[in-house]
Amino acid sequence: MALDGIFLQHLVAELQPLLVGGKISKIHQPSQSEILLTIRSQRQNHKLLFSTHPNFARCNLTQQVFYQPDEPPMFCMLLRRYLDGGIITAIEQLNLDRVIRFTIRHHNDLGDVAYKTLVLETMGRHSNLILLDEQEQIIDSLKRVSPSQNRYRTILPKQPYIAPPFDSRYDYRDLPADLFATQHDEAFIAQNLQGCSRRFARYLSERLATLSQAEVFAQLTTTPPMPTLVRGNQEDFYWLDIFAGVGKTVASLNVLLDEFFHDKDERDRIKQQTQNLAHFVNQELDRNRRKLIKLEATITESENAAQFQQMGDLLFANSWLVKPHASEVSLINYFDESQPEIIIPLDPRLNVKQNAQKYFQKYTKAKTALIIVQEQISLTENEITYFETLAQHLSQATTQDAQEIRFELEQNGYVRARAKKHRRHMPKPTFERYLSATGTEIWVGKNNLQNEHLTFKSARRNHIWMHAKDMPGSHVVLCTDQPDEATIRAGAMLAAYYSKGRESSSVPIDYLPIRQLKKPNGAKPGFVTYEQQKTIYIDPDVDLLPEQLF
Repeated sequence: MALDGIFLQHLVAELQPLLVGGKISKIHQPSQSEILLTIRSQRQNHKLLFSTHPNFARCNLTQQVFYQPDEPPMFCMLLRRYLDGGIITAIEQLNLDRVIRFTIRHHNDLGDVAYKTLVLETMGRHSNLILLDEQEQIIDSLKRVSPSQNRYRTILPKQPYIAPPFDSRYDYRDLPADLFATQHDEAFIAQNLQGCSRRFARYLSERLATLSQAEVFAQLTTTPPMPTLVRGNQEDFYWLDIFAGVGKTVASLNVLLDEFFHDKDERDRIKQQTQNLAHFVNQELDRNRRKLIKLEATITESENAAQFQQMGDLLFANSWLVKPHASEVSLINYFDESQPEIIIPLDPRLNVKQNAQKYFQKYTKAKTALIIVQEQISLTENEITYFETLAQHLSQATTQDAQEIRFELEQNGYVRARAKKHRRHMPKPTFERYLSATGTEIWVGKNNLQNEHLTFKSARRNHIWMHAKDMPGSHVVLCTDQPDEATIRAGAMLAAYYSKGRESSSVPIDYLPIRQLKKPNGAKPGFVTYEQQKTIYIDPDVDLLPEQLF
């Protein structure tokens, strides 16, 4: 990915006529590394995204819909205080470095005109978004950098802003005439040109092998941007088609960045929003699995209950053989046909009768424990199944899906409900909708609340229900009572893809009419039992999923 200084030069040129003079109307922070400004300019609303993600750092106009956290983070609140209602007066790049400065005019607390500068530094893991006052002093930043982290420049409130080290390489628009006359390999070009990535240097090296330096750079300065996107195993993009015609040309650099980074950003954003939930679910899974091991060990011990009863009976029958204060006694086991001798441990502080009673108590306790432990094993196995299902749902969740999963955990008492002032009204669960090749609508739930809603409230009793056999997965409903083979296979493909078996082959999918489903009393959302089902085997393949409806 080549988001270098030369790319940013063209991006700034594209942003300037669209945003300069625009008014900042909204400020949001969708994630730890992103800031979203809504800018009213030329009778249109533009959403400008700033990202300081180590791998995806950039700024671009976006058409995507972003999740808004319940409570804005502190830096977001700070930006709202200083920039809300401000007018963007300038967008500039620092030389050909990966630094963009947005100058914003606003009114301070006294009503006087003031200026602030928002500086975006897109430098890998050092990427940052910094707010400066008129004296170039730092008000705050998205990432604070202490002197112990960076001796050259401290990024903390009330500290003077120091720009990144100056790039002393040549600007491609002002080169010495003979710079690449004798040497023009990829490494040499990258070492001598400002804002030039290795990928672009390779392209220039190939051009300089057949054309003169003057011709190559004259074309470079006069050629309009041709935003090009490459998909596949080697994903890439650039402001120019440097990919030998294998890329796709898009309308603008903003569209290019929005399209290229959307899926990556969404996955990272979901990971941030769900990491606490995923940690809790995995923690509960580990706890219940350890509990199950202990319960099964208790069952093994309880199965020896009959032995305790025999020991008590043998002590009563042979009390005359037991010496006072003995720690053990060897007796013939009359309950065994071969009548072997067994050694029975004794408590020296107790007499024969008391030792026998102690073994009878162990027998009674073991019998009672066997019943209780068997019940606990059943409950624990249900808990494991439940949390395995949640883990599966979280692995494929969107941000909205994750919020519904959290709401479900709150409703079931697993996590503490949020304070009322921070609690969102949870809307009616929505679910994915697809269309089979023959025109039948197919519904897919991506968490337990969606599964419950689509199966028992949205679907009809004669619709066909599908689910991966004996594994966590989504409920899939075919909105017909007479599905054809193509629709059944499409539904099975979705049920396999949205299940724990999505990476497997030949996944078994059960299907039957919804009227044959049973929901046990007190069962958790999405849990059903069934019988008399049919089963189809399918190989999950994302390329064969039916068309999705929006």
